[in-house]
This record gives sequence, C-alpha cells and structure tokens, in this order.
Amino acid sequence: MISKLYSALSLLCLPVGIALAAPGSEKNEPDKLPAMEQFSFAPTTHIYSPYLADQRRVTFAFQALSVSKSNIPDTGAKRIGLRLGGRLELFQYAWQAKQTEQTKRLQANLEVGYRGHFDHSRSQDEIGWDGNYGLLFSYRGSDMLAYRFGIYHTSSHIGDEYIERTGRQRINYTREEYLAGMQVNFNPQWQTYVEGGYAYKLVDKPLQQKKRAQLGLQYQATGFTISQRLGWYAAADFSAYEERDWLVNKSYQIGFSFATRPHLWRLAFEYYDGQIPLGEFFQFDEKFSGISLYVDI
Repeated sequence: MISKLYSALSLLCLPVGIALAAPGSEKNEPDKLPAMEQFSFAPTTHIYSPYLADQRRVTFAFQALSVSKSNIPDTGAKRIGLRLGGRLELFQYAWQAKQTEQTKRLQANLEVGYRGHFDHSRSQDEIGWDGNYGLLFSYRGSDMLAYRFGIYHTSSHIGDEYIERTGRQRINYTREEYLAGMQVNFNPQWQTYVEGGYAYKLVDKPLQQKKRAQLGLQYQATGFTISQRLGWYAAADFSAYEERDWLVNKSYQIGFSFATRPHLWRLAFEYYDGQIPLGEFFQFDEKFSGISLYVDI
C-alpha cells in the first residue's frame, strides 16, 4: 500500500515541480517590472517566504530523527521523516502606487503536500501521515511587509502496519480552516511572522477545537533571495492549538543553504519539542532531534 501511496503522491507533485522548474526562475526575488500594471500566469517568485522551521510546512525533505522522549505507544527511538510537495504560483497581479512608485503584488498560490513518519527500528513501518492542500493569496506592498490569507485542509491517517501491530484505530482527524498571516522583513537578513487559523470544519468535534496560533523568527546570513542565499541560516517556530490547551510546540533549525536554480537546498540540524506533527497523534508529545535535507521548489 505504501508503494502505491508513493506513486500516487509522486504523480500529484509532478506538475508542481514541472511548473516551478523553469530555467532562470528566482524564488523570493522581486521581478523587475515596468511602471505599469502587469498580470502574469505561473510567476516564478514567492512574495511570501516559507516558515523554515515549521515541522508542518509543505516541502520536499528527508529527515533522520532521534526521538529522546515520546508517549506514542509501541514506537522506537529512531524515526524517518518524509515530506513531498510544494507551492505552485497560479498567477500574480503587480502594479505601482502613484504616490510612492512602490511596486505592489498580489499572488495566488496552491499548496499540495504529504508528510509521513516511519519507525526505523521496525523495518520502516509507517506510523502515520498527513495530506495537505490549500488555496492561498499573498500580498506584498513593500519590502518590509507581506501578508497571506486563504483556506487550508489537513487530513491525517495511521500507517497500516501500525494499525495491525497495535490495533490503534483512526480518529478521523480532519481540519479545514481559514488562515491569515503577516511577515515582517526587518532587513534583508531578518524575518519574523505571525499567523492565526480558525477551523470552519472539524470531523472529530469532541476532540478537536477551532483555533490555532503561530509565530516565528528566521535569519538568513545573505538575505532572503535565491541569488544570495548561499550561506548559513537559523530559524525558530512556535505554534499552539486550542485543542491542546495552547501547549507551545517549539521547533528550531540551523543549517546551510545553497541554491541550484530554480531550487534551494538546505542541510539542517533541527530540534523539536511538542505534539507530534501528525494530526492523528495530536494528543501525544515527543522530543526529537536530527539531520535533514530540504529541497524548496
């Protein structure tokens, strides 16, 4: 079943990779626009940067993790994390403000992703996985401030082998929410962000609740444009859910990034302390650290 899942996800993510892999594309780098309105399909820039240390963000990644504390029943201390997916820019509308001649941009994005955890000590049996998709709109009115808002879906599942071994049944964790976020660039190297979510659909209502909050701080030594992001970076992400009585999940990451256009690679050391980043196990806590390879498309 897992092999079929990988095949299906690969086919799902293929259009995203193809669409974003145009030669010479530059992520998070402003387009050079004429002093007029401009509408474009499938732009090759992100005007709202990803949250680098967020364990739930959509990207491609391979994580080798060591779990120091976990209350998930019948799981080992060695874990493999796998992420597949990316963000596809659908269209962008750009214009210049008459008073300041500042270029403003409005962008529509589609995110599709998979996130799974595998138990290395039990023949790579899959513990669980989440599927995500969302329609997001980003707006950047200046070099300093950017905003995003949209709708986001998360559906969580338990691995077949874990069900057979433990008898654990799915609680049908599904969350559909409205979200709104703001990102601040203090300078080309420093960014911070804050985001909130409000679920408009919860499948397991007795366990789930509607609100969540997130904030973070990240530093990129050479700035948040792909032509300059060859160097070290550090990031911290903090999140909390009403359904966990606002327990703060803490995620830290430090590493080296290097660009091979149009993609950005990150080799990271990371540490996480909080609820496991899989919806079906949101009631369980764990701590893990590890080495990860990320590829942002």
